Amino acid sequence: MEIHYSDIHGDINNILTIEGYVPKLSRSFKTVINIVDNTYDTNNEEYILIKYKNILYCIDTTLINMKINYNSYKNKVDYEKYKIPVNVYITMIGSILSDL
Repeated sequence: MEIHYSDIHGDINNILTIEGYVPKLSRSFKTVINIVDNTYDTNNEEYILIKYKNILYCIDTTLINMKINYNSYKNKVDYEKYKIPVNVYITMIGSILSDL
């Protein structure tokens, strides 16, 4: 499924924010990825926690059921450039495309 990425800013070691639009689902999204510690609230279903090499990442995606007009779009995110672990990137994609 095609995802249009409009804005990526921040750093995976602090807070990384990714925004965009999914044309087939007619929805925009904002995903925030940051590193948290083991004391983070694990009972909250508003975000996803995923572990990679003893680092716990929090993925918080907000879905908006409308198109937000951005200045430009990219069809790919270079997850290696932003140092996003593969399992974190795949989980982020799932959080954008799911209807949970």
